[in-house]
Formats: sequence, structure tokens, C-alpha cells
Amino acid sequence: MEPLLFIFLASFATGYELEVYRACEPIKIDTCKGIGYNVTSMPNLVGHDLQKDAEMQLNTFTALIQYGCSSQLQFFLCSVYAPMCNEKVSTPIGPCRSLCESVKNRCQPVLQEFGFPWPSALDCSKFPPENNLQHMCMDGPGEDTAPLPLSPVYPGRNPVVMGVGVVANPKKDIYPKNTFTESPEKPCSKYRNPDKFVYINRTGRCAQHCDADILFGKEDKAFAEVWFTVWSFLCFSSSLFTVVTYLIDGSKFRYPERPLFFMAMCYTLASVGYGIRLLGGRSDISCHIEPQHGINILTQEGLDQSNCAIVFLMTYFFGMASCAWWLVMNFIWHLVERKPGQKTYTHNVIQRYSSGLHLVAWGIPAAQTITLLVMMVVDADELTGMCFVGNQSSDTLLRFVIIPELIYLVIGAGFMASGLLSACSSTPNHTALVQVPAPQRGHSLHIPVQQPDTETAQSSKRLCIFSVLFFVPMVEVAKFLGVHIDSCLSFATHVSYVRAIILRQVSIINRVNYFLPLDILVTLYYSFIYPYISYCGSVWGNTYPSVTNKLKSAQNRAVKAVFRLPRLYPTKDLYSNFGIIPFEQIIKKLNLSLAYSAYHKNLPPHLLTYFNSNNSEGHCLRSSNRSFIVPRCISSSAQRSPIYKSIIQWNVIPSSVELSTSFRTLYNNVLKS
Repeated sequence: MEPLLFIFLASFATGYELEVYRACEPIKIDTCKGIGYNVTSMPNLVGHDLQKDAEMQLNTFTALIQYGCSSQLQFFLCSVYAPMCNEKVSTPIGPCRSLCESVKNRCQPVLQEFGFPWPSALDCSKFPPENNLQHMCMDGPGEDTAPLPLSPVYPGRNPVVMGVGVVANPKKDIYPKNTFTESPEKPCSKYRNPDKFVYINRTGRCAQHCDADILFGKEDKAFAEVWFTVWSFLCFSSSLFTVVTYLIDGSKFRYPERPLFFMAMCYTLASVGYGIRLLGGRSDISCHIEPQHGINILTQEGLDQSNCAIVFLMTYFFGMASCAWWLVMNFIWHLVERKPGQKTYTHNVIQRYSSGLHLVAWGIPAAQTITLLVMMVVDADELTGMCFVGNQSSDTLLRFVIIPELIYLVIGAGFMASGLLSACSSTPNHTALVQVPAPQRGHSLHIPVQQPDTETAQSSKRLCIFSVLFFVPMVEVAKFLGVHIDSCLSFATHVSYVRAIILRQVSIINRVNYFLPLDILVTLYYSFIYPYISYCGSVWGNTYPSVTNKLKSAQNRAVKAVFRLPRLYPTKDLYSNFGIIPFEQIIKKLNLSLAYSAYHKNLPPHLLTYFNSNNSEGHCLRSSNRSFIVPRCISSSAQRSPIYKSIIQWNVIPSSVELSTSFRTLYNNVLKS
């Protein structure tokens, strides 16, 4: 009896164990914090039962991580020693074999250079070949740069390679911990508040926390919710009134006025989408739990959240359908208002082509909506919590909202203009049946004659008024296209390109600064980085702060790399302590150089006219006759021009400084004053 009872209990315990989910715990290893997930479980993939034991073994790889043989090395090691945990998955989620092989191909030559083999605990054959439902694994963020060549070995400054039981010698290891050298940049560190974003490996993008206030505060969000609540209710009420009127007596909406009913129906259902968002709440509609991190994030792919997808379908599809029906309405109006002698389109004639009109008005918006759902570009807006397209991507907004609406607008406006011209003509093409007595047998004939039709004329007036009222707010869409073009013309792409070049140079300095003397590092800065900084100051020094801030941050990282400073070193004292000219000072120096050349008449005549203008609307900042006249600039963009800025800076320096014999003397005197 006892053996049977033991077998029964053992089988029960085994069955129960299969149902128990894996217990997850927060990652306590400093090296593995902020790598893309924040929970793990023990034992890990190498048999450690405690995170403390795993951290001790992981710290032996510190020098290899700092060496930078692979940008994925840190992620790979953490996925082995602190694998990702999901309570619904019974096994820890470690690295894929492709990730292991990528890191091994880059770092194994470095180990062999110092006489160490690849650790057996990191044998790539132990890891799943691909990520699937049977064996889940992580592919990693991908390599940032090409494989680095092996650096020369310098006596007494060899990087001590860890991971195979060797302990670092503090006397020979200049920077044993990642204190004075920059660690690999976190994927979301480019944002102003990186702690409010999480990196999603599946999409390769940073997602914002659901309750984070990045661009807008809580008061702004509350006001926006009240604002679109009022307008969506007014839209719903007025549109519903039109729909009910049609349902009561559909004969009032004959062609060419019938598209008004379909437009009203589209606006009614679109406002229902806003109502769903209001009733469902911001968090339940626009946010969802990301399984990788277990954090509530703002939706980036509409299919991740069914409620978000429903709101998108209601607002986008019916919004585009309303534009399509406006185009169809203007097309019908164009046909009705034909010139005399051309074919007359009455209600019955248009009714025969109604199937084609419905196919265009409903089919094109449906194709747009399906395309967006397949591409998974539906995202949520931080301000309103609405799910739409282009809330987090200006390019997507341009391609799928602005350009389609502009196409509807331009084509519809062409038909509207044609209808207006025909309606304003002296002989409109309205045909009526006139009863004329017959010459025999007392019968009368109904002969179509060309004369004004009062009902059709009234219909044309209503269509004209409604088309114009719809056209005016649609023109505002063109402003968004102008903003996008202005962004392209502001050389933002080129600024990012130059910044990427600077950061690549910084990456090189980071890899050699532990064995090169300081004077050589400073020479590298002025040879490889300062020319780009100076170039950017000359071209974009006086432009928008959103552009210059990118260049400032790149210079900050470069200076910290040269002087082996941690990333959190105060920027305020960075340049004054080490004698490096900051980006803002470079801009001022260039502006003063321009004003100095103008003061000594060393500029071309057409440029000197801007400094010697006697415009009465200009103003002078001090009473000296030697001061330049500041031109009156109406736009803020004109006030960011180098000439305007140089005049402002020149007019505030002391008069005695203006008489300096050389620009270097003048600049030094300005710094002293």
C-alpha cells in the first residue's frame, strides 16, 4: 500500500510541477541593468543558483567588454548569466546561437591574442539555433560597427582579458571598472529622458512609458481631453441629425446631394471612435503591457492592442472615406453643372453609376486602412491617447495622412472650381419639361426646353456652400506638408550624418585612450573632431536649438573620451577645467569674426550693405557712432542669421575693444571683459 501511495503522490507532484510558472526576480547585477529586460531567474544557463555568484563570474569579463571587440558582448553575457525570465515560460530565455557565433567571431581572436581559449561555458552549440515556440531565445540588438583590428600590445598596459579564471591586477589595469571610459551607448540614451523609455528588441525601437510626461504635462493632457470631447460631441450630434433626417425621408437626398448623407454618416462613425477612446480611458486604449519588460508602454503597433485597433479603424477609415465622398460630391456637381449642348446628368442618370461611385469612395479608404494594419504602423498619441497613424513618426504621418488628404483636396478642388464656374455662367444647363398645347386633337406635349430649374439651382447653391466649408479646414493640412518640407530643408538629415561621423571618431578614441598619452589624445581631438565641430558652427551655429543641441552633446562626449571622464561628469565645468572651446563659444567667435571683417571693410560690397544699412526701422543697441545698425527682422528665422547675430554681439562689446589691431587680440579682450 505504501509504494502505491508513494507513486500516486510522486505523479501528483510531477503534474503539479508542470503547471507551476517560473518565478522571476529583478536583475541585481549592475552590468546587466538596462540592457532591454529587467527580470531574470535562477539557476542560470551555466548553473549559478544565486545572482551574486553569477555577478562574480560575469565581472571577470569586464576588460573584454571595455575592449569593445563586439557591441553585443555585454548583452550576450547577460543573457547567459542572467537570462530573461517570463512567468509563462518554464525555461529561461537565453541567447540564440547566431548571437553567440557573432560575438565569438569578433572576440575569440582577442582571447587568442593573449593566449586564452573561448570559454567552454559559452559553447555556441548549447544555445537554440533560432527563436521559436519550442525553444525561445534572443537574437540581440545587432552589431553597431565592423569588427575591430587587434590593437598593438604595449608593455605594462596590456588589457587583462577575463572570463577564464584570471583576476585583474589593479596595478596594471588602468581602468579596471567602467569608470573613466564610456560604456556602449544604451539604445534609448538619445532621448532627453531615457529612463522613461524602454528598448523593444522585436521592433528595434524605443517605446515610451504609458504614464510618462515627455512632450506634454498632465494639465495639457487634461485640457486636450476636454477639448476633443466637446468637439467630438458636437460633430456626433450634428452629423447624427443629418443621418436621421435621411432615414426619415430619403427622398430629400437625391443626387447630386446624396453624398452629403454618406459624409455625415462617416463623421458620425468617426466621432464614435473618439467616444470609444473617452469611455475606454487613456490607458486601456492607447497602452499595453510589453511582454519583454512587463511595463505598460504607449502602443507602437496597433495589432498589439485590440481596443487601439478598433479606435484606429473608426477614425482613420471613416475620416478618409469622408474626404473621398467630398471628392465624389464635387465630381457629381461638376457633371451636373455642364455647359449647354453637353450631356445632362440627372438623378436617374447618376443613379446608374452609383455602384462605381461607392467603389471609389469606400474602396480606396479601405485599401489604405488594410495597408496600415498589415504594415503595423498604428501608434498612440501621448497628448490625446488616440490611436491613429503617424503619432510617433513624421514620415508615416506624411505618407499615409497628409499626402492622401492633399490628393483628395487637389482633385476635389478642381471639380469644385469647375462646378463654380459653370454655376456662375449666364446659361446654366438645367433642363425642365414644359407643357405645350398640341396643334391637333386637344392634346399637349411635354417638350424639354432650356430654362432655369429652381430645384436644381437651389441644390447647386447648397453644394457650393458645403464644398467651400469643407475645403477651408482641409487647406490646413497643407501646412503640415510645409512643416515637413521645412524640416527637410533645415539639413536635419545632414546634421545627423555629421554627428554620426563625430560619434564614430569618439568610439575610436574610447578604444585607444587607455594606452595613449593625454597630449596625443588632445591632438586626435583637434585633428578628427574639432574640424567637424567648427564646420557645424559655421553652417548651423545660429539655427534652431534642436539642431545645435545634437552637436553640443556630440562634443561633450568627445571631450569626455579624450580626458577619460565618466559620462556623468558635469558638463558645466567640462570645458573651463580642460581648456577646450565649447560649441557655443565657437559660434560666438565666428560671429565676432564676421563683424570684425565688416568693421574693417574686409567683406564683399554686397555683404557690407547689410552692416551699413540706414534703415530707419532698424535699431542700435548703444549710442556709439561706430555701432552697426541692427536690421528689423520680422521672422524668428531671420533673427537666427549670422549677420543678425554678429551685429548683436558686436554692439555689446566695449568701444575700446573695437580698436584692437587684430581679431585674436579683440577676441582675447572680449573674453577678459
